[in-house]
Formats: sequence, C-alpha cells, structure tokens
Amino acid sequence: MKLGTILLNVGDVDALKQAREWYQNLLGLNVRTDEPGESVFFAENGGTTLGLHTGRPLPSPDLLTIYFEVDDIDATYEQLSGRGVEFTNEPGDRLWGGRVAETSDPIGHAVHIMSWPA
Repeated sequence: MKLGTILLNVGDVDALKQAREWYQNLLGLNVRTDEPGESVFFAENGGTTLGLHTGRPLPSPDLLTIYFEVDDIDATYEQLSGRGVEFTNEPGDRLWGGRVAETSDPIGHAVHIMSWPA
C-alpha cells in the first residue's frame, strides 16, 4: 500500500485561489488536475498527491504540518525566499536528523521544507 492523496479543505473559492497560487507560484508545485472553483491537485515526482478543495477548513489548520523534502534545504530556502515565501524559521538542524525551514500556507497549515544530511 502507498499513500496516494492528501486532500485539504481550504475554505471558499477565494481561499482556493490563494492557496493554489501559493503552492504553484511560490513553492513551484506542478498542477496535475484542476477543477476550477472546486479543487486542484499537485503531483511531484510520482509520489503523493496534494489536493486543495473548497470546503470547511480545519478549525486550527496550524495543527497540520506538511513536509516537503528537497536535496538542499539551504539553497531551496534562498530560492523560495527570493520568490516571496515568508519563513517563520530559517533552516535549522533537528535532533531527529533533518534540516528544516518553516513557513505556512495562506490557510494556516504549517509547511516545512526539509532535507536529510548527505
């Protein structure tokens, strides 16, 4: 069994548009499927799909954390910062072995960009 899709309810159509633009234009995710006004799905490297859907969001979206793995968090941090991603924490080493930078999407979900040491 493999994890297929994670679907996040983001609110109304305006919230969907904001979230889509953030994931697509700032993070650089590729749209796989778009159902205008209803949902959008992003797929990267044949892995798990991230879906955004109109609907009631979590009461506390910051309690959900989405991790994106990259080869070089420091280079990716600089690149994403240059695109306008506002990070709450710069890349830092974690006790469990990863190196992580933290931000959040327009809905309030915690988004962590991380890499493993070489």
